[in-house]
Amino acid sequence: MANKRFEKACFLLAFLFLSCEGTVNQKRIVVSGIDHRAYNGMVVGVLILESLDPGIDPVAFGGIKISGTGNVVVPLKSDNQLASDWNESGEFYIVLLLPDLNSKASGIKELIYTDGVTPNQDGSNIPKYRIAGSLSKIALNQFYDPDRETPVQNNSMDNGNTHQKSIVITDIDHSAYNGLTAAIQIMTSPDSNVDPVAFGEVRISGTGDIVIPLKSDDQLVADWNGYGEFYIMLALFDANAQLPNIKAFIYTNGIIPNQDGSNIPRYSIAGDVSKIVWNQLYELGR
Repeated sequence: MANKRFEKACFLLAFLFLSCEGTVNQKRIVVSGIDHRAYNGMVVGVLILESLDPGIDPVAFGGIKISGTGNVVVPLKSDNQLASDWNESGEFYIVLLLPDLNSKASGIKELIYTDGVTPNQDGSNIPKYRIAGSLSKIALNQFYDPDRETPVQNNSMDNGNTHQKSIVITDIDHSAYNGLTAAIQIMTSPDSNVDPVAFGEVRISGTGDIVIPLKSDDQLVADWNGYGEFYIMLALFDANAQLPNIKAFIYTNGIIPNQDGSNIPRYSIAGDVSKIVWNQLYELGR
């Protein structure tokens, strides 16, 4: 589903920061289940298609910047300059464009509406969606992720897994680090100027694994239950020291980062507990 259509998708996303309220008759796609903790501030796009042939242009486009905590409402336009409102009805294929947090290239993940079914090899069982009223409501888990070959996990703040996520660090040297505080940050970018999407903090003690519950604010008040692909930063320090000596680490899956850090991998947070072995962390500044 790439080629010509994918080029158009990239072109479209350049315009999607426009809010585009449009008219009361303009059709809109309402997507529930998008994880706002992972995607707030990013752009989501929609393509409305009469055919899955990548050489055939979409009949409508849409896009909007994700914010807040509710469903994502995407107004539809009839041209890729997003100038004219689209208000047609009928049965169409729908492709959802989400930021790809695991991609350093295109940065866009294409998800196709399948009503939760797995497409067969030629895609002949992919259903069309009937657009009739002004609002068409679709849950995220009704879209299919071709990269993972599975329906998209519905794990939003409002409609998904509500269990708090935790990072578990195994095989740490307790003789060296007991008594210190382990503080973790879940990041969409390794850039220190980018705000984390989640935080966690715990005092290291005992002899077992370190379990760090994740919170969605730096005051460690609200539980975080997001998911996605993230950079993971860890700091170890003495919280009681007047001038704490901080050791900083980043998850690299055991590889040594190159000079610009472009080979640092993201970590996939999916289930309630994510386990990281101590030797998968790299000490910064060493």
